[in-house]
Amino acid sequence: MGYCAIVPLAVPNAAHWHYIRALKTAGISHIIAVESPGSPDEQEGGVFAAGIRPAVDGYHAIPAAKGMGVGGAIKAALAHYAAHAAGYGTKGVFIDCFAALSACGMADLCRESERRPNSLVYVKRERGGFFFSAAMRVLCKQALPRLYVFAAAVPNALVGVCQKAAGTSSGFMLNMAILCAGAGVPIATIPAQRMEKPLRGRLATRTMADRLVYFYTFTGSLLRFVANAALSGGLDFAVYALMARFALVFLPDTTRLFLSSLTARIASSSVNYALNRRLPFVTNNRLAPTILKYYTLWAIQLGLSFSLVWALHTAFGLSELIAKLCVDPVLGFFSYQIQMRWVFTQKPTHTTDFSYKQEG
Repeated sequence: MGYCAIVPLAVPNAAHWHYIRALKTAGISHIIAVESPGSPDEQEGGVFAAGIRPAVDGYHAIPAAKGMGVGGAIKAALAHYAAHAAGYGTKGVFIDCFAALSACGMADLCRESERRPNSLVYVKRERGGFFFSAAMRVLCKQALPRLYVFAAAVPNALVGVCQKAAGTSSGFMLNMAILCAGAGVPIATIPAQRMEKPLRGRLATRTMADRLVYFYTFTGSLLRFVANAALSGGLDFAVYALMARFALVFLPDTTRLFLSSLTARIASSSVNYALNRRLPFVTNNRLAPTILKYYTLWAIQLGLSFSLVWALHTAFGLSELIAKLCVDPVLGFFSYQIQMRWVFTQKPTHTTDFSYKQEG
């Protein structure tokens, strides 16, 4: 099978060579291993330390840099592959971060990738993942299936795209799926029947550190949006309070509240727009199309903010500052969704495809 396997942060001991033999059994023609020597007790008799290296055709070793994580190792291997792909003569790369797939599972993943030369192919989770899928829709606008993100097949056409994914730890593989889905790349999945039995049914990250990386990866956009909103919101609130309580106190309530809202929004919107153009979910940060959309949303949000604050202040006697603190966070949540899905996005060039066809 014309695929190259990437083995990140491998400790070349007896277990490692057993896995390499499994890769060759699956029909993998070339292997790029980012080797990390590890401690002597990890090396089962000092296989690597003694310099005993089995002769494996198509085995290419890259030394791991100090402090390199799983994502960094995969990036290094992808860069090496991109530079030598012509010499390998392979159709793409296969990545299995934690050696979870059996030889048959590896073959299935690569075979499906051969069927779909422009798709990223993952293993589908058998159970769980509902929170992940729902969170991806809300926080990252990506309708990803329930993926086991630590094993994937990447065809040659997508190697360059995948190299651009963020992260140096295990979160890199999830970022790779988010990046490709955002670019309109089809993402296919295969069933998990071919997983090694000890791992089937619990396809998840291995450590609490990985879980935190996993959580931060798909909440990163929201967290940065909240931070941006807090900064621009603080400016907005300060200007509003200054205008409503001091500068415009001589005006009628309706005029005073409207002018205060308008001045505060103008002051904060320029800061917020500049910050939001750099958010992870942004696929279009060009000035001309996005600024028009942004200020269209801004005008609508301004009108809603003024109307709701005015209603709470006049109808219920609520302080205008308290009313603003109640209204703006709710509007901010909807603003996040609209900016992510409309203001800073562009239409994808592909149609996402999650289907899998069993061999006849």
